[in-house]
Amino acid sequence: MVVPLGPLVGKQATGPTGIRLLLAQTRPSVFDVDTGGDVPISGPFSADRTNWTTRVGTAMVVSSSVTCTSNACDPQAQVLVYDRVDGPPRSLGKAYSTGPSADHAALWMIRDAGNGQCVLERQPLSGAAPGSSSPASCDTGVVGENFGGLLLRITTPAASQVVLIDPATGRTVQQFPQFVAMTPDYLFSADGTKFSLFSGRSGAKRPVPKPATQADPQNASLSRDGRYFAVVFADPSISGTKDQSYDLWLFDLFTVSWVHPPSMPVGIDSKHAALDWTTTGDVVLATGTPGAGLGIWRPGQAAWTLTKAPLPSDWRGNTMLVI
Repeated sequence: MVVPLGPLVGKQATGPTGIRLLLAQTRPSVFDVDTGGDVPISGPFSADRTNWTTRVGTAMVVSSSVTCTSNACDPQAQVLVYDRVDGPPRSLGKAYSTGPSADHAALWMIRDAGNGQCVLERQPLSGAAPGSSSPASCDTGVVGENFGGLLLRITTPAASQVVLIDPATGRTVQQFPQFVAMTPDYLFSADGTKFSLFSGRSGAKRPVPKPATQADPQNASLSRDGRYFAVVFADPSISGTKDQSYDLWLFDLFTVSWVHPPSMPVGIDSKHAALDWTTTGDVVLATGTPGAGLGIWRPGQAAWTLTKAPLPSDWRGNTMLVI
């Protein structure tokens, strides 16, 4: 008999954590982990929109798109930049997909050029006019840019692939399997049981052992100091139970080794969970379970610290940023 996985286990916080979160929900807001206070941010948000957040350097980007229920719906997102969460946003217009530039001063965007055509543009966060554009498929997903080039997710009726291109020429530098995460210097990729680090500067490729988990990698979040990737391995269906497995591992880029946080894996819906890093090196994990708080853990600690204040009821694990 398979034993069902339990919730995140740890010790309750005994003092203030000082953590605030920018939560993407029906009305994006700043949530105070210690008090449970939830203050909406300014912006053109409404109940019929889906919102998500991205950090680009010190700026916070909220993308907001209409929740489509028909083919006539515009799938583009309104892109808003916040220098401060208590200030007004700066609109960068609409885009099908966005990803941060290597210098964190701009967003690469897939934009509508009319007549069913799209272009790839580098849009400064300042709101200044974008640089030169180049033709691109409207279905292209922008992952981001590092010193090796611009990472794009290409989708076709036959197959999907991730490619690293030289944005100045459009030349393909490297192709990767579907799971790829990036640092300013490296690309971390996974293809089944084969994991590797690809240097954007030298082009060298280094094999990486897979951690002791049967699940597949879903997403990754880089720590603020650039040392760790927090990689989520998820199994949507555990035989003999109603659980979905959420197994968090940290990949240490300094030692090229894996660290397994305590209490993992846990039985939560991986599609309704989000994580981010504090500036001091803590992983913050939140789940969309109604009434649940969140967990805080730093590499080397024996247990998670759990908070009591429940997350807003309309947050179901979209995205979040620690601010």
